[in-house]
Amino acid sequence: MSSITVVIVTFNRKSSLCSCLKSLSFQTILPEKVVIIDNAGNLCLDLFSNLPHINIQLISGFYNSLTTARNIGVTHSETEYTLLLDDDVTIPPDYCESMLNLMKILPCDFAGGQFVMAPSEFNKFANVLRRCLKLFNRSINKASVYRSIQASYPSTLGTDFIESDWLSGTNLFYRTDILRQVTWDDKLVKYCEGEDIDHSLRVRRSGYRLFISGLSHVNHLADSSGRMPTEQFYLMHEHYTLYLYFKLFADNPLPYILSRIGNLLFDFYYDLKSLHLSLPRCRCRLKALSSTFYYSKKLASGNLKSFNYLY
Repeated sequence: MSSITVVIVTFNRKSSLCSCLKSLSFQTILPEKVVIIDNAGNLCLDLFSNLPHINIQLISGFYNSLTTARNIGVTHSETEYTLLLDDDVTIPPDYCESMLNLMKILPCDFAGGQFVMAPSEFNKFANVLRRCLKLFNRSINKASVYRSIQASYPSTLGTDFIESDWLSGTNLFYRTDILRQVTWDDKLVKYCEGEDIDHSLRVRRSGYRLFISGLSHVNHLADSSGRMPTEQFYLMHEHYTLYLYFKLFADNPLPYILSRIGNLLFDFYYDLKSLHLSLPRCRCRLKALSSTFYYSKKLASGNLKSFNYLY
């Protein structure tokens, strides 16, 4: 056993969750406890009876928020380290051992394995364009955050690890005491677009160091179950992006503006590629942007209660 507690927040993804737990059961160093926060309230411990050597604690309740559920999960961690996993990831057998070793050899407070992304639909030109427009893009040996609440992420690492500005919410290995100091923003609901960038930046600004390990490749299945319709997602994405921009930066709005233009350009590209001449993505984006700018003062003030019922 180890000094690790694993926290997994799940919502209607039984198959993916079982795959995630199975990968945990093969760890060379097993976690002391796995805390599952069931946001849908429809799981029972019998589902995990084929994993008797994993100590599972199931907490059921409709919290309607990934960040709130993560904060609750952390309160049930009494170990030195806490590993937060998405319910649709699988980790290699030496993941926990590798992260513990990383914590020992580096001045590292938080770490994450490099998640394996699906093959990109964008060519090199499109990736450069996304970088210029401050949208999510692939890089080499770099993980930077933009004022657009977007980021770059390494598609390849030329070394065993790199120091990072942010860590993906897919897998996060923390010192538990720090995680209690810098909590997740529980104003955000559902699966909380931008929550990992927000948390990572606040962690760094508190003086802690983040690393991505190239020795642990995490497979992200990107399960579509439980996700919201495009129109709702775009509305949440635009509202939360502006809220987080004011919360974290509130200066030099050019990257934010460029990213809004960039999203529209790529929505147009996807609509045409899918032969949707009515441009549904573009219309959803424009509607979401219109709402965001209309309520910009409320979003800037951090008043999300007026909007969260919409998602």
